[in-house]
Amino acid sequence: MKSVIAILLVCLTHQITLAQSLAEKAYQQIVKAGPSTGPGLVVVTIINAHTNQSQEMCLTVNELFDCLKIELKEDDYKKIKKDLLTNYPDRIIKLQDTASLNFLNFDRHNSKKALRPKHKITDETTINKIVITNHLVDSLSKIDTLRQRKSKLFDKYWELRSQLLKQISDSIALIRPLMSKEKQVLRDLKDPFYDFDESLCGTLRGDSKEDENIRKQTIRIWDSKLSLYKNYKEKYSGLNNELSRCEKKFFRNYYNRYGLAFCKVVFKYGVMCYFGDENPQVEFGEVIK
Repeated sequence: MKSVIAILLVCLTHQITLAQSLAEKAYQQIVKAGPSTGPGLVVVTIINAHTNQSQEMCLTVNELFDCLKIELKEDDYKKIKKDLLTNYPDRIIKLQDTASLNFLNFDRHNSKKALRPKHKITDETTINKIVITNHLVDSLSKIDTLRQRKSKLFDKYWELRSQLLKQISDSIALIRPLMSKEKQVLRDLKDPFYDFDESLCGTLRGDSKEDENIRKQTIRIWDSKLSLYKNYKEKYSGLNNELSRCEKKFFRNYYNRYGLAFCKVVFKYGVMCYFGDENPQVEFGEVIK
């Protein structure tokens, strides 16, 4: 019995150590990337040096840098980055300046308040059990794998499209010089986006009737080559749909339910999240190995 307990303790200790290591790797990577328009989320422990009160907080890397900018009275982000990477073991940051504490709303900070009204208020221990029970970290890793496959397939797909477009261009050039509108349509069609709505590059504001006919004729030539790239198009489309499904199932649904508390828990397993720059909502980034 004692030996079983000892083995369980060793396994638990190993799991905790591994999680700490992954969280540290995620922290290092996000801090090295620094502030951006799509900042990563980090989990750090902030200590009020005056009261010794501590709070574990989920912050954007922008907030972390700006907080240290106030605390250190330092405007050079390179120096702040070096400080964050070398002077705060275990991601524990002690702040003395009241202004830096106020910047983080330290006294009013509460993980429950960080949630939007639609998010279900749930203890982080419960979220952690859900993450473990549902093998969410492995599932999020699957998203990484799908993204890599999509990227490789896209490269092949892009190369094939480029070859076909060059063939069309060359075949027309053998008869006569390409018109400017034909060149423009062929450039537009290089983007797979137009596979799903070719009419977007079929007509543009200011086009004459002749321009419009030239565009449509060029698109018809392109469509006649459909059989040559149809297989890649279908694979790419199917993979893209599967990726969207997994992102919704394994990340978006949980984030919509638990908010930043979910990001805070999975960060400790090396899962990186970030705020999108074009669409200001939290997105899944990658899983640190």
